[in-house]
Amino acid sequence: LMKLQEKAGATLSRAAEISVTMTIFGRFLQLPQERMEILGMLGLLQDVGKLKLPPELATRGPINAAEIEIYKTHVDHSIQILSATPGIHPELPGLASLHHERFDGSGYPRGLRGDAIALFGLIAGIVDAYDTLTAPHPFGENLPPATALKIIFKGRGKQFHAALVEQFIQCIGVFPVG
Repeated sequence: LMKLQEKAGATLSRAAEISVTMTIFGRFLQLPQERMEILGMLGLLQDVGKLKLPPELATRGPINAAEIEIYKTHVDHSIQILSATPGIHPELPGLASLHHERFDGSGYPRGLRGDAIALFGLIAGIVDAYDTLTAPHPFGENLPPATALKIIFKGRGKQFHAALVEQFIQCIGVFPVG
């Protein structure tokens, strides 16, 4: 996390926001405390592989097809970094590999679909997408939360697990926007 702060402070800020949102969602889903702790750590660390990206790409995001392919490698880098980090919960590297997988198989890096994606991967995918939609440029689309939720709702049963999307919308509605 300190390396993320040094290299790309905005990436660390985004990681903290994702971690908090994932923890809130885990609490809403009534997950046990020890599972929520793993979920919160996943939110903090799933994008640590961005440390291995070229600095301009890590800070502004991809702007063309070639950069998108390079950007996608951050998932594999996250797995490598987390696997080599002592003291990390053993599930974290595998879970970090899932946050860009999509329910319909359209995600990356492995194109997993449906039940092949663990619950925490499904949660991470929804929260990461929500954060990307609401984050300011250049890290996101800078959309209002209601618009982001509409987009995610339209993707339920396709990109995202339908029941989890509905639970996420109920969860976000309970907590103040922003």
